[in-house]
Amino acid sequence: MLDATLDGMSKGGIHDHIGKGFHRYSVDEEWHVPHFEKMLYDQSQLLSVYADCSRIFGDKFNAVVKDIADYMEGCLSHKLLKRVVSTGALLKLMDWARVIKRETEDVVKEINAKLVYTLLSKAGGFYAAEDADSFPTANSNKKQEGAFCVWEMSEVNELLKDLKFGDKDAVNLFCRYYDIHEKGNVGRFKDPHGELQRKNVLRMKQSHDEFAEEFGLPSEVLSAGIEEAKLILAEARSKRPAPHLDSKMVCSWQGLAITGFVKASLALARQDYLERAKKTVEFVKRYLMDENGQLLRAAYRGDDGNVETT
Repeated sequence: MLDATLDGMSKGGIHDHIGKGFHRYSVDEEWHVPHFEKMLYDQSQLLSVYADCSRIFGDKFNAVVKDIADYMEGCLSHKLLKRVVSTGALLKLMDWARVIKRETEDVVKEINAKLVYTLLSKAGGFYAAEDADSFPTANSNKKQEGAFCVWEMSEVNELLKDLKFGDKDAVNLFCRYYDIHEKGNVGRFKDPHGELQRKNVLRMKQSHDEFAEEFGLPSEVLSAGIEEAKLILAEARSKRPAPHLDSKMVCSWQGLAITGFVKASLALARQDYLERAKKTVEFVKRYLMDENGQLLRAAYRGDDGNVETT
């Protein structure tokens, strides 16, 4: 039951396949259509659970552990760096001379500030949540549930029209892989307010290996193609109006994050995850503990970006 539940969640729309991490809950029994809010306590506890189960079931859930940790930290892979460089988008973000002189790790962090929405504050603590609704476009005057995360098939077609998975058309395969349809993939019973008409909430209806076998593709070729396509969509999505960030930093939720990163470090043998846990401990000691050693409930991001405790 545990294996099936975690597998279903990781394939479902409750899992943000483009932006990483998990939404707050699903409104249906298929883990398909979520309430699109993302909570720190959900990410942290799921990080712990998937990390524990990764150690129980072998490496089955390793990718999900990394996915959640990446969302919480706002990490970008070196593959995205290469894509941004190759498309020339990097030149729009920073001056080329600085790119040449800077280490790759630093460049990744700088691009990350532009392309990835993260719960990690500059001070080392984690913000509370990312809202469910946002403006569909920069000119919109009304927010919509899931606007930042959902896709019309025409958008996907345009973004992936020049991409191939091996010798196969990427658009068709990507749309099949994530259950994307022209009329959308959200039925009216899952969308009572009609906010998701013609929209698609990405989900996997079969495993990666099953899909690769069905379409006669080597698993690694399909993996590379899917990752490249997801990066293209992530770059496009970063240009949409972002959801509001709840920038309070709740003490007890920092504890959940610390536990999650320690367990992820053990599961994946990642020293950097352990360092993240240590930095969060230091954040709590500095900002969420008074002179008598008593823990405070929360801290807040001030107008100048500094941490405030009152």
